[in-house]
Amino acid sequence: MSHETLVFSVCILLLLLSCQQAPEVIQQGVSLYPHDTPFALVLKGGDVLIGGGYESNFGIGQSWGVERYHPDLHSFTPSYTLDRKRAHTSALELDNGDIVISGNWYATDITEIYTDTVEALWTDTASDNRSYPFILPMGNDNAWIIGATYITLIFCLLV
Repeated sequence: MSHETLVFSVCILLLLLSCQQAPEVIQQGVSLYPHDTPFALVLKGGDVLIGGGYESNFGIGQSWGVERYHPDLHSFTPSYTLDRKRAHTSALELDNGDIVISGNWYATDITEIYTDTVEALWTDTASDNRSYPFILPMGNDNAWIIGATYITLIFCLLV
């Protein structure tokens, strides 16, 4: 499967996950957890890691469930649970296979690092609360997290 086809498939999948009007369309691959505005990370092996988001439509409640979507099987399997509920989150798979997750809307942000199969290897309170931060790789096992803070977004909206 080409990278472009996989990206298109992920976009369609996210659209279908948020679609409440046509469940018959996604009957074959039903999501295990609620995800409205989740992060979706295409892993190097081709699977898609989907996690966080809101528990129901219109930004109500936050979710901490993470699952893996297998495009070849059109199925989901549970992965791990985030350290805290979060939405407006970003994720990055590092070269060494660890997964960095950061970002949260209106609540304290923490940075979490996971391997593919276990709960959090490391968590720490983020220096700034960010929504949808950019997580950029910096070598085999490091990342740089940047982006507007929640306070900056509010200020920009008020100006």
